[in-house]
Amino acid sequence: MERVPAWIYAREDKISLFKVIKKINNNELRGEVVEENGKKVQYVIVENDKNSPLNPKDNTNIAQENSNISNSEYKKLYLEIEKLRLEIEQMKQMLKESIKKRD
Repeated sequence: MERVPAWIYAREDKISLFKVIKKINNNELRGEVVEENGKKVQYVIVENDKNSPLNPKDNTNIAQENSNISNSEYKKLYLEIEKLRLEIEQMKQMLKESIKKRD
């Protein structure tokens, strides 16, 4: 069991915070209110379940996904990223110059 702030639970479960609090009040979810730094914070008590959207992905799945990219594809993507970074820097510079001209 772990405590998760209600707003994080709502975001991960893709429902509104209002619905999460309503479920807690209707005893559909277990919850508790804790006072932190002078503010009341609503927490949801979540069972540790592998099917829960709040559990992170296994590192093995991420490694398998990354291993599917060949070396040449990786280099192409890296070069594309560098190209985009350069374009962003050029756009920032152009924006700064246009702001200076306007002032």
